[in-house]
Amino acid sequence: MKRIKCLLQIHGIDFADYRLKEQREAMAVVTYDGTVMWIPMAIYKSTCQIDIKNFPFDEQTCHLKFGSWTYDGFKLDLNFYNEKNVTDITDYVDSNEWKLLEHPAVKNTKYYPCCKEPYPDLTFTLKIKRIAAFYSYILILPCVLLATLTLVVFWLPPESPAKMILGMNILMAFFLLLLTLADSTPPAAASIPLIGAYFCLNMVLITCSTFLSVIVINLYFRGDKKGRVPAWIRACFIDGIGRVLCMTTPAERRDQTRSLEAVQTSDGGVANHIYKDKKGRSKERRLPELKYNKFEPPEPYDFLNHGGNSKSGARSPLHTQAIESDIREIRRCLRTFMTRVHEKEIQGKISMEWRTVALIMDRIFFFTYLAITIISLATIFPKS
Repeated sequence: MKRIKCLLQIHGIDFADYRLKEQREAMAVVTYDGTVMWIPMAIYKSTCQIDIKNFPFDEQTCHLKFGSWTYDGFKLDLNFYNEKNVTDITDYVDSNEWKLLEHPAVKNTKYYPCCKEPYPDLTFTLKIKRIAAFYSYILILPCVLLATLTLVVFWLPPESPAKMILGMNILMAFFLLLLTLADSTPPAAASIPLIGAYFCLNMVLITCSTFLSVIVINLYFRGDKKGRVPAWIRACFIDGIGRVLCMTTPAERRDQTRSLEAVQTSDGGVANHIYKDKKGRSKERRLPELKYNKFEPPEPYDFLNHGGNSKSGARSPLHTQAIESDIREIRRCLRTFMTRVHEKEIQGKISMEWRTVALIMDRIFFFTYLAITIISLATIFPKS
């Protein structure tokens, strides 16, 4: 058998798509039985329906279909070279962005309603997977670090200005990551990347955390001017969720602290104190009384002579009346002072209750954010 190589000039071949036009010259091999082997060198470009839902861990499947629209199967039949049902990747060069997973090929014969002739075609399928090493450093790693840093925001004191400043900075960082993601993905994609939804979810949570911080700061500075915490809020947050989260008010954490309620007595003593224990039960403790008939100073004080000693050594009615007047003034000042202390303690308790409610809400939001972060990381990022 003798093979003859010749150069064929085929001018009848035309392409509707200008991207398929090739001006290269290709040699053809003609055998004695009339068989012609012609391998034109060409670069074919085709569209591919992609799904970026799992970006940057996505896998894409593209199909290349070759067939004739002019001749039916009775006039032109298509078969694989050497009966191979896979794409020949002998000269394939590995890509730094995509990894080729599968490359099957199949012959299809299709019948159209208009015609009874078959129309064969050869369909080559390419299944590729994106190499996520590059995107792991510019998208995944910053995302995980910012998500971890967001947890720190919830542990900052609500009245601290750094809480809002850090929250706004993290919000801007996620916004920049979202812009980077938009530049790395096609804008006309049919689906939204899960990592983009995760960025948006973090931005929403950080915004809510910042808004909650504003509420907490408002309660911190205006809690004493508001009324007491409603009973249903106290039962739900302080007595319910707060105890589950091991969060109580500072007054409940001090075992030896008691709240003073009254400083008035009716039997002539200095004062009676009523305390409350941890369970709210009132307990009265009477201070030692000072009876005037038992008050015997070593030397009577002479108020008329400004400290001079009495010549007779006996207490005069004037001296006793002056001492009683001073004691009454001391009792009045003490009663006024204790009343102010009691009012201040009540105001502080009201303010502390509102702060405790806000802190419990912040802690609930922290655990909610932590749970959402763990679930989203386990869902978005594959185990591999």
